[in-house]
Amino acid sequence: MLLLTSRLACASDLPTVYHESAPPDAEFGIASAVQVLPGGLVAELSGSFSRSVPDMLRSVLDRTPSVRAVRFESPGGDVAAAMDVARILHGRGLDSYVGRGCNSACTLAFLGGRRHYLAPGARLGFHQAWSPGVAPSRLDGLLRDAYAQLGVPGGFIDRVLRTPPDSAWFPTRAELRDAGFESGPAPEALATPDDPVSRAWPYALSVLRWASDATLVRFGQALIPLLDALETRGPDTCWAFMLGTPADLNAMVPKPAVDEMAAVLNQVVEDVRSSPSVGIDAAERTRLREELGADALRRNADYCRALRATIQDALRLPAGTPGPALRALLSGG
Repeated sequence: MLLLTSRLACASDLPTVYHESAPPDAEFGIASAVQVLPGGLVAELSGSFSRSVPDMLRSVLDRTPSVRAVRFESPGGDVAAAMDVARILHGRGLDSYVGRGCNSACTLAFLGGRRHYLAPGARLGFHQAWSPGVAPSRLDGLLRDAYAQLGVPGGFIDRVLRTPPDSAWFPTRAELRDAGFESGPAPEALATPDDPVSRAWPYALSVLRWASDATLVRFGQALIPLLDALETRGPDTCWAFMLGTPADLNAMVPKPAVDEMAAVLNQVVEDVRSSPSVGIDAAERTRLREELGADALRRNADYCRALRATIQDALRLPAGTPGPALRALLSGG
């Protein structure tokens, strides 16, 4: 949904794992990130549009003047933040690109690019805005104005406003071209490999802590050969992948390892969808992280090798313990 206030919406049908935190909403709770992809010409903006995203993007662009395009991979979020991002792209003359998916408020930011490009399998999703306590008629007017400012035809906007906020309309490629969402074939420099693991990785990691113990153990087992293969390409390659930078895993990791991780990530998503009964309190989480030395991991110069060793330690714990230990280890914070 397109949120027109700074309030973050949380889904009520997902399990709470830690007493002090709530599970992420599919649109608003995914951590935002802005990073420059290898080569320095493309910055990727991923995760939910929150009020902090425009400043994050400005900071990255100020530090990296070589960037010529912004790649979007986002489920949506706050309209005001998305419009700010659109203005940033317009003001700096940057192109925009979607590799996989850009939904809801993200589509506004995407239109801010000087030229707009879509990968062959990319999809843009649209629907009405929603905000608690605000009349739908007022929101329709605000959203119509936002799209109109970006040059979207009135007929296309009408279709968006007929789509309820709890669903989505995915126009055909021809409809997107006619409405000005695509400037032509994407330049080769913008395309990045999108294997199944890379596609699922950012979201799966954001909800991993809500997976079942059995799935967490399987994830740890699948991650070890993945880290081994990436480590042979160099610590920077491994570190970048763990941060969510798109990577051509098929060229770096044996196919069985990629296939197994893809299957595990699908299971993570299924676990969260089915709301498994999982939980761990703050004190137990802290104890397990201290036992595993988790808080020192990011200070280790060879992060991936250290992470692999720590996961192996967790998997060797007594029966019934590896799942909670991996949940504590991989929850961050």
